[in-house]
Amino acid sequence: MNHDDSYPIISTPSHYISLLKIHSNTNSDKDYGYQKSSVKQGDVNPVWNEDFQFNIPTLDNMVLTLQVFDSDIGSRDDNCGRCKIKLEKEGITSSPKRFEKTIDRNLIRANGTLTVDISYHS
Repeated sequence: MNHDDSYPIISTPSHYISLLKIHSNTNSDKDYGYQKSSVKQGDVNPVWNEDFQFNIPTLDNMVLTLQVFDSDIGSRDDNCGRCKIKLEKEGITSSPKRFEKTIDRNLIRANGTLTVDISYHS
């Protein structure tokens, strides 16, 4: 994740990716899993290099949601933003495809990017 320097850092961040989940974007909105990355202590531009696998029947109507948090001890974790990738529209194959997505806090401007490689094996 890359941090936008226009936002001041009050304390040392401890980022993790949560709500790393895949769900069907249909009326049934079936959830196919949830995973969480490790926490990266004190890094404004963390690199995870972690692998996650989901067992999904198809890419049709599937959405991957990535949400970044700053882990806090003694209080609720801060939401740093999220992004969604509609998998069926991205031409994903068994070869990893790289995505660079804006992590949007729904404020005036986005505050970072997240780079993720995705592949699909049927």
